[in-house]
Amino acid sequence: MAEKFIHGMAKTILKNITIHDVLEAINKNYGDITALAIREKDGTYRKISYVELGRRAVDVSSTLIKLGVEKGDRVAILSESKPEWVIACFGIISCGAIIVPIDGKLREKEVQFILNDSQAKCIFVSGQHFETIDNLKTVLPHITHIIASDDVGRGDVILLKNLKMKEGEKKYNPIYPEDTALIVYTSGTTGVAKGVELSYRNLLFQVIGISEIVRYSTEDQFLSILPLNHMLEITGGMIAPLYAGSGITYCDTIKTTTLMAIMKETHTTAMVCVPLVLKMFHDGIMRKVEKLSPIKQNIFAGLLALSKGLLTFNIRIGKRLFPSVHQEFGGKLRCFISGGAPLNTEVERNLNALGFVVLQGYGLTETAPVISVNTFKYNKAGTVGIPLEGAEVKITKESADAKDGEILTRGPHVMKGYYKNPEKTAEVIRDGWLHTGDIGYLDG
Repeated sequence: MAEKFIHGMAKTILKNITIHDVLEAINKNYGDITALAIREKDGTYRKISYVELGRRAVDVSSTLIKLGVEKGDRVAILSESKPEWVIACFGIISCGAIIVPIDGKLREKEVQFILNDSQAKCIFVSGQHFETIDNLKTVLPHITHIIASDDVGRGDVILLKNLKMKEGEKKYNPIYPEDTALIVYTSGTTGVAKGVELSYRNLLFQVIGISEIVRYSTEDQFLSILPLNHMLEITGGMIAPLYAGSGITYCDTIKTTTLMAIMKETHTTAMVCVPLVLKMFHDGIMRKVEKLSPIKQNIFAGLLALSKGLLTFNIRIGKRLFPSVHQEFGGKLRCFISGGAPLNTEVERNLNALGFVVLQGYGLTETAPVISVNTFKYNKAGTVGIPLEGAEVKITKESADAKDGEILTRGPHVMKGYYKNPEKTAEVIRDGWLHTGDIGYLDG
C-alpha cells in the first residue's frame, strides 16, 4: 500500500497536488501505525501514531490561525529533534505559514539575526532552548507568541501539549506548489546568513525523487540523528519516510553504543547521516577486529578482500560473510543515506564490502537539498551518483582540456531564491541555472 501510494504520485506531483492532499492521504492510509518515537532517559519509548500526528498538527494549525497567524507569516522552530518538532512543522504547514527552522547550536546573536530577518510572528521552542528566546524577547517585538514543547513554568508561554481545538474550530489554509514552505538560513562561504526560500514544489520533488531511489515503505524504521534544521533530514529523513508510512525514532546523541542499542531495539532499516557518523561506525568495527587473534584477523582481511573483488561485478555477499557485524546494528539495516560532506572513499569501500549499502549523495540547501545520489543498482564508491529524475546537471570548464569545473544545476529542486535578497539570488541563479560554487566532473 505504501509503495503504491508514494510512487503512484510521481507522475502528478509537480502538477496541482497540494501538501494537504498528501497529509490527508497518509493520515487515512497509515492510521494507528507508529509514526514517531523517541527513546526516553529510562530506556522506554514514547510513541505517536499517524492518527495522533495528524490530529495534533491540525490542533497546531487551528491554534495558530486563532492567534492571528496568516498565510505567508513566518513561524520559527528552535528545538532539538523530537516528535514535537514534527508536530509543529506539519501544523505550521497546515495553516499556510512559512517554517523557519533554526539550528540549536547557533549563538544567541545569530538566533536573533534569523528571527529579525525573517520577522517571525511566533516561535516553537523546546525547554532546552527556552532561555535563549526568553533573553531575546524584548528585542523581538514582532514575536507575538511563544509555544513551548516542554513545561517551562511560565504562564505567558503556551504549551504545545495543551493545544486541543474543538472539531468545529479546526482550520487550515489552502497552500499550493509554488507557495514558500521554508526559509532555511545558511551561512555559505561568506559567513553572512542568507535565507534560502524553498517552495512546496521543491519539497515534493525531493520526496518523490528520493523515494524512487530508497523505496521507503511501512516496513521501514528510520533512526533520526541529524538536526531537523538540516535539509537532508527534513526531506530524506522526515517527510519522505512519513509519506510512505515508515516509522521514525529520534535520538539526541551520536554516541555509537547508544545508536547501536537503539538500532537493535527498533530494528532500524535506514538512517540519514553525515560522513562523520559512518566513519565512527567503521572505526568501531575495525577496532574490534584489531582485538581478534592474528588468525581471525587474517580471515577477516581475506573475506573483506573477497567481498571487495565481487563488488566490482556488482555481487554483494558482505552481509552473509559478516553476519555478526550486522547483528551489532540490529540485523535489519537496508541502507545509510550519506550527505553534507564527502565520505572517505576507503571507509565507503570497506562498509560496502562488509555488506552495508551506503547511498552517498550531493546537494545544497539551495537545492532542497539533493541534486544527485547513488542508487542500490548503480553505486560507485567515491562518487555522488546520478541526478534525481528531472534535475539537470552540467559542468562549466575553464578550458576544453579541463577534466573538472563548476557544477551547475537546474530543475524543480532549485530554490525560489534568497529571502529579501534579489541581488544575491541573481548572482547564483543565471539563465535558470544555479551556480553551486562547487567543483566536480562527470564520469559517465
